Amino acid sequence: MKKNILTTDSILARADDVVVNEVDGEKVMMRIESGAYYGLDSIGGDIWDLLDEPRRVEELLDRLVETYEGDPDAIRRDTLEFLESLAKEGLVRLVR
Repeated sequence: MKKNILTTDSILARADDVVVNEVDGEKVMMRIESGAYYGLDSIGGDIWDLLDEPRRVEELLDRLVETYEGDPDAIRRDTLEFLESLAKEGLVRLVR
């Protein structure tokens, strides 16, 4: 079973080596260190925008549940999975 590196008490911040531009309503990101490119849809872009300053994962999850309609448990689970993928790719860093 996959072990999550993040908890709801984790504090995340954007990685310093990520350049972001908006193209046709989608955020396009490049990690300078690796040269890898990434694209974020509107929800991913909203999550990225919420990380404009270091933020506790629980706060991020609460904001998304308030913003989007749907099953709160599914929103929380999917968002945590997305944050894990950002962390794995080095696009966000664990502050605490």
